[in-house]
Amino acid sequence: RLNARYEASHYFRQMLHRLTLFWAIAALVVAAATTAIVFTVQKDVAYVLGWVIPFAWAGVWATITVKWVQKDLRYEKRHWAEQKGVA
Repeated sequence: RLNARYEASHYFRQMLHRLTLFWAIAALVVAAATTAIVFTVQKDVAYVLGWVIPFAWAGVWATITVKWVQKDLRYEKRHWAEQKGVA
């Protein structure tokens, strides 16, 4: 079912591509920053930050993703209805 939607909707494909880049680029930045921090601070602080930073980032990114997808799917639904003459 999702593959049919993926094939039929350019906007859906575009949204997934943008989300992939949004997550991938940020993941690389967070991983690099966390690694740099972990190797430059005290051992106990490194342990805490090594766990907290990635989970905090993932929580923020997940919240942004949910809002982003909800907005984009509303737009896609409106756009799809207009194309099909249902609006």
